[in-house]
Amino acid sequence: METGCSLAIGEEVEFGLSLPAEAPEEKGAYRFSGQVVWIRESEPEPKRYCIGLSFLTPFRETNKILAEFRYRLISEEI
Repeated sequence: METGCSLAIGEEVEFGLSLPAEAPEEKGAYRFSGQVVWIRESEPEPKRYCIGLSFLTPFRETNKILAEFRYRLISEEI
């Protein structure tokens, strides 16, 4: 997940889906809300992080959609 912003555990975040994994030429229009539950540095790439989110949207629908898309956090600095 790409971020462009700083994150803290317990913080609520919003993220959007941009490109379907199977069709890079098409744009997605989904947005989700979640709360950060853990953060850890990705191995072996320094300065890249994995985060765990607790979704605030219905899980079954969210999980189905996320499986088909690459996604990124929506930064307020856009």
